[in-house]
Amino acid sequence: MPCAREERLGPDRAAADIAAMVKYGAPLIVLDFGTATTLDAVSREGVYLGGCITAGVRVSIDGLFQKTSLLPRVELVKPDTVLSTTAVGQIQAGAVMGYIGAIEYLIRQAKAEMGEPEVKVIATGGLARMVADHTGLIDVVDPQLVLDGLRIIYERERPA
Repeated sequence: MPCAREERLGPDRAAADIAAMVKYGAPLIVLDFGTATTLDAVSREGVYLGGCITAGVRVSIDGLFQKTSLLPRVELVKPDTVLSTTAVGQIQAGAVMGYIGAIEYLIRQAKAEMGEPEVKVIATGGLARMVADHTGLIDVVDPQLVLDGLRIIYERERPA
């Protein structure tokens, strides 16, 4: 995948981006919700424009648990309200709802920087469904994106 800059894109991200282009067309934004959360922007011409990386929500919440003495480890579920009277509910609200809000901001900002307000947003990774179920900014959840990208690359490069 051609990049607008000299630095190379990680192979997992490149595979996801290639699969997304083949399956859904460009321009697009590809989000991968794994240990790290990544966002990649691909132009209408199929050129990688750039992206961003942030800690995944599990890493963030585990860091909170590990670095504080009294806060418990909690399950990653979206509570019904932001305001809670329990530590578990407050952590869940901050971690899950705050994370969804941050992702929404990154999507809006990426679209603005791309100059493509109608760009498709494709999500993959372990937490893609949880986030997508609580925002209208993700168009498709595709859990097989990286594997499909590896298959597509293999089929393009294998000898006849």
